[in-house]
Amino acid sequence: MSVRSHDPAEVKKRNAEIAAYLETVWKALRISEPLSLTHKQATALAGELYRSWADADRGRTLAVEHVEGIPS
Repeated sequence: MSVRSHDPAEVKKRNAEIAAYLETVWKALRISEPLSLTHKQATALAGELYRSWADADRGRTLAVEHVEGIPS
């Protein structure tokens, strides 16, 4: 993966941001309760779902699982 910079200070900063983001992803995967999304995250997810649906001919798939008893 490229952080698109050759400046060592910028590379270090971007790597730290990426590591922090991935830590939140891993943490969310480890917990068993639903994760609340911000409006921006929900909009991004909706965009991904739409693009996946619209590009169905390309063979890409995306799944969303509904679990009974968990409020949406």
